[in-house]
Amino acid sequence: MISRTLAACTATDTFRLVVNENPVVAISRQPTTTVCQCVPVKLTANISNGVTGNFFEWFKDGVIIPNQNQDSILVTEAGSYTVKASTTSSCEGNSTPIVVSFNDLPSNGVNPSGILQPCSNNPVTLTADSLAGYTFQWFGTDSISGATQRTYVPTASGQYRVRIRNAANCSVFSSVIDVNILPAPLAPVVTPPLSDTCLQAGQPISITIGATGLGLTF
Repeated sequence: MISRTLAACTATDTFRLVVNENPVVAISRQPTTTVCQCVPVKLTANISNGVTGNFFEWFKDGVIIPNQNQDSILVTEAGSYTVKASTTSSCEGNSTPIVVSFNDLPSNGVNPSGILQPCSNNPVTLTADSLAGYTFQWFGTDSISGATQRTYVPTASGQYRVRIRNAANCSVFSSVIDVNILPAPLAPVVTPPLSDTCLQAGQPISITIGATGLGLTF
C-alpha cells in the first residue's frame, strides 16, 4: 500500500507485488558410473524448488554448447558441465559443475611376423598390442574357438581381426588383416643314377629331381 498526504488530505493506493523465485537447478547423469570412450552420457537438469524452467543453456568447461536448449543433453567428451535454467519470468538459476570422465579404450594394433602371403609351411603370426589386464578374442568370419591369446597363427586364407578388452572392461576391434596362404610345393624326389654306376674322375653325373607345380625354382 502506498500513501500520499497533501494539505492534511491523504490518498492511498494498493497494488500486488509478485516476487518470482529463481530456479534451483542441479544436474544428474545416466549412467552414474564411468563408461568407456564413445559411450554417451545423458545429463539432465533437475529443478528442485517447483519452478518451471522453459529454456536451458549448457556449458562445457565454461563455454556455451551451441544449439543445446533442452533440459537434457548427451555428451561424449570429458569435461566440466554446467547448465543455466531460465523461466518465462526471466528468472535464472545456475547449477554447480558436474565432471564427466571416460575410461580409455585399449590399443588395437596388430603386427604380423612376416608377409601376409606366406607359404603354408612357413605361417605368419599375428600379434596384438598388449598391456597389463588386456584379454583377447580372435575372429575370422566369426569368433575363433580357443583363440584367446595375444598371438594367433592363421591356417587358412581369410580376413582376421581381434577384439581387445582392457581392465576397465572397455573393448575395441583391430582393423581387418587379409591373409592369403599359398600352397607350399611338394618335397622333390631326387633320382640318382644306379648305385653301381662306375665313373671316371671328372666325369659328370646326371641327377633328376622330380617336382610339379608352377614357378618352381631349384
